[in-house]
Amino acid sequence: MKQNVRRITEGSMMCAIVGVVLLMNRELAGILDNILCWLLSLPIIIYTVKYGWKSALVPAAAMLMLSFMISMPSSTFYLFAALLVGIVYGQACNLGVSNRMKLILVIVLTFIATLITMVIFAGFFGYSPEEDLELLKMVFQTLQLHVPGGIAKLAPLFSLLLVVLISVLQGITIHLLAFVLMTRLKLPVKPIKTILDIRVPKAAGWICLLLWLLFLGTYVLKLDSNTAAIITGCYFVMLVFAVSYGCLSVMSYFILSNHKKWIFILPVLAFVPYLQSILMLIGIADMIKDLRGRMKRGVIYGKTGKL
Repeated sequence: MKQNVRRITEGSMMCAIVGVVLLMNRELAGILDNILCWLLSLPIIIYTVKYGWKSALVPAAAMLMLSFMISMPSSTFYLFAALLVGIVYGQACNLGVSNRMKLILVIVLTFIATLITMVIFAGFFGYSPEEDLELLKMVFQTLQLHVPGGIAKLAPLFSLLLVVLISVLQGITIHLLAFVLMTRLKLPVKPIKTILDIRVPKAAGWICLLLWLLFLGTYVLKLDSNTAAIITGCYFVMLVFAVSYGCLSVMSYFILSNHKKWIFILPVLAFVPYLQSILMLIGIADMIKDLRGRMKRGVIYGKTGKL
């Protein structure tokens, strides 16, 4: 009896929290839509882990009904996507699925939802290809890259890559926040890797290095606009990936050298054009030469130990 009362009470509280967020989003003209996909996944994840997916369907249905009454249609879709992600992730936790597979599930579901909102029904959700083209030009100017002649043909590819990037970032955010909440609530959770243990295949580093050299070649070689646009687009994806990996490498150095306070400036440095190139090269070097592994072994064996 007490268990049922607790379950109903917690479900009601979560519905109330979601209702407040939806009402705030409506009063703010929908500016919170971009965070609904990952923020509102967290309550239903906790509820699913505690009581199972069948019990989670009840508050999920109540949240959707509440959304139909007090929010905009676009917000209802975002809420539906968030609830689907939350129930799937929570049930995966109950089934003992590995962290890697849970992260992949979240990224795939988020990718489908983002693809629907930004590509398939772009007009309904307020997205415009012309705005994407202008955004693409602004990105190239911010990074101090020359704008290729075939940039208009690159815009659809840029939109797709943007969807992938947003999905990956939202998936990682949901995964990490869910891990933190479940740990604080003392729910069963599998330990995750630290930034010192995250690795990618060495081949990824060589591919990034090749893309960087190809991009530099566009400055000296006479290529047609389509080829230059494709190389530039691939370089942009590589830049985001390599800079992120470089940030992990520098963060690892700060952690191992007890300078943790400098970690918080890395997100700012990642947007500085010239420092981006440095972080990119650090990231590529880490992929190829395993710099973090060498730093970790250096701490274990000493500065003059086995590096």
